[in-house]
Amino acid sequence: MAPSYAKPIAAIAAVILAMVLLPTLQNYGIIPTLTEELVNSIYIMLIGIVIYSIISPLISRVQDEKPRFLLRKVLLAIIGSLVIIGLLAVWIKEAAFLSLSLGFAAAGLTISLQQPIASFVGWIILALEKPFAVGDRISINEVEGDVIDYGPFFIKIMEIRQWTDADLYTGRILMVPMNWILSNTVYNYSKDFPYIWDRIWIGLLYGVNFSKVRSDIEEIARQQVSGLVNEARKDYESAREKYYLLETSMEPKVFTSFDSNWIQIDLRYLVPIRERAKIRSDLSSQILQYLTENKITVASSSMNVNLTRMLKEHYD
Repeated sequence: MAPSYAKPIAAIAAVILAMVLLPTLQNYGIIPTLTEELVNSIYIMLIGIVIYSIISPLISRVQDEKPRFLLRKVLLAIIGSLVIIGLLAVWIKEAAFLSLSLGFAAAGLTISLQQPIASFVGWIILALEKPFAVGDRISINEVEGDVIDYGPFFIKIMEIRQWTDADLYTGRILMVPMNWILSNTVYNYSKDFPYIWDRIWIGLLYGVNFSKVRSDIEEIARQQVSGLVNEARKDYESAREKYYLLETSMEPKVFTSFDSNWIQIDLRYLVPIRERAKIRSDLSSQILQYLTENKITVASSSMNVNLTRMLKEHYD
């Protein structure tokens, strides 16, 4: 929808009319003679109204409600501050006092626009440093998701996790302030190297041949992610040309540890960031099938108590 310019035109006409009529009416004695300061003050306030009337319809074209509200707030603060500064310059003649007043006005303007200014600075830093781009999966200030758009004041994120307990979309689009990138760590999961190391761990009972289980699970993982390893290695080598990264293995690895409850088998494997949920599900299904076929009992922190023999002895 095209902005309506009826109000700006009316405001401009009112200013011109005031500038023409005021001196004329004073010359003919129709209205009392106004001081120069008062006349200039009226002009300054009318000019402020004209500027707001011209810019406000342009802001109305912004589709999103939050940026539109924030832009109007910024516009009012700037115009109001300029009007106050203009009035101070008209009425205050002493240079020292005028400088002090302007300093207080500037400080008030800075405080009132602290968040928008910080967001705008964050937008500039984003343009220069590029910590993320549209399409990247990021986490910032406990918000996780894919960046779908951003502007000078807000970042739009398609949210993941929350009640889904996985890397799945919740359906909510979040608008987070751009100034968050100045005060929070930005975790980028997909820039330069769009893979992460995931893990699945299994607790085995003591007495199980853990060496064989470890070897078999590692082989299952190798078969599952074999097609991804070469691609991941290429991306990692490209990333090493930009950053100081040490050589590392991309193959699945199984680590073993133990405590007083069980032997822990810890599988770590590389997955593309947006396929973690699927690959984890497929890999877990294959491991569970292997454990079932080989009648391997997984350890649990709960206790199973068989009361059959106790009940039989009691009733006998």
